[in-house]
Amino acid sequence: MTQRINQNKLVIFDLDGTLIDSEKKLEADVIGAMARLGTIITPEETHQNWYELAAKYGFSQEQFDKALDKRKTWEQSLREGEVKIFPETHNTLSYLKDNGVRMVLLSKSTPKYTKAKLNHIYWRKYFEAVGTIHPKEPSKAKGARNLLQKLDLEGVKDAWFIGDSEGDISIANEMERDYQINAKGIYVDRSDLTAPSSYHSIKSLESLPEIIGV
Repeated sequence: MTQRINQNKLVIFDLDGTLIDSEKKLEADVIGAMARLGTIITPEETHQNWYELAAKYGFSQEQFDKALDKRKTWEQSLREGEVKIFPETHNTLSYLKDNGVRMVLLSKSTPKYTKAKLNHIYWRKYFEAVGTIHPKEPSKAKGARNLLQKLDLEGVKDAWFIGDSEGDISIANEMERDYQINAKGIYVDRSDLTAPSSYHSIKSLESLPEIIGV
């Protein structure tokens, strides 16, 4: 009975910063790239558009990409424990799946990197579909449309976009308009920064089942 009831609920998860803690790796990747270009930056500076950061120091996108390509691979970072899994993630995903909630993943990353992450942590089983949008794309909207078009949305009444940045959740409004579903954004506020006031925010995924009514 529970399985049938909750099939009308769809959750679209972001990956980095939402389900896994990859902040330190991403900081190290950008700091390392800039160092290879001869510039020392602080971890705080990595929390902005990377191309804008490179441009501020006089480097082109091509120069930055070339330097970034020399970073440690995701496989290495995962194997060496530099990328952590948030402690409540497994239990939350398992609970939602056991209760019939439909889940998909939309990551602003390349298919190769996303596959490496999911294979390492054995999470592919949780998701009905996995979509990616290239990091250079200004918005996740295109990736969200491509992902939702793969799904049978008949019967879906409510959808929640879960992420740790406004770009992860602001697309809820567009998807609500395009697919005639009740879509909301939920901001996972794991930092000391102020969450966008127009969205519901949570400190941990543990509170997600209650919010979506499971």
